[in-house]
Amino acid sequence: MRVLVWALTSVLAGTAVLAVLAVRRWRSALLSAFAIQTIGWGVFEAAVAIVALLGLVPRDLSAAAQLDHHLWLETGLDMGCIAIGLTLALTTYGYTRGRRLGGVGAGLGIIVQGVVLLALDTRFLALVNRFV
Repeated sequence: MRVLVWALTSVLAGTAVLAVLAVRRWRSALLSAFAIQTIGWGVFEAAVAIVALLGLVPRDLSAAAQLDHHLWLETGLDMGCIAIGLTLALTTYGYTRGRRLGGVGAGLGIIVQGVVLLALDTRFLALVNRFV
């Protein structure tokens, strides 16, 4: 449920940023790219969370151990997202020296999603490990 709440919040926040940019007629490659990444990741995360909620069943010890392994995989993927976002933001800024901030905004959007998902997954992992 927390991932679903975060996903919907991401979509709402990204849409709000794009709406403010449109209403004010501002042009910001950094904010636009950040908002688009936030919306895209939010939609993806919401779809994954809804599918997971539909398949929710009570778990036995074996299923809890599988969930533990799956959560470790997800925490690794979350750290990978953070690394990809950092790479995108830093290389885009470094190569263009600030002239093309769209890549920086996209990288920052990926970093934010990765950090929040890492926090949610590690918290859930800590809860699961108490029972496994």
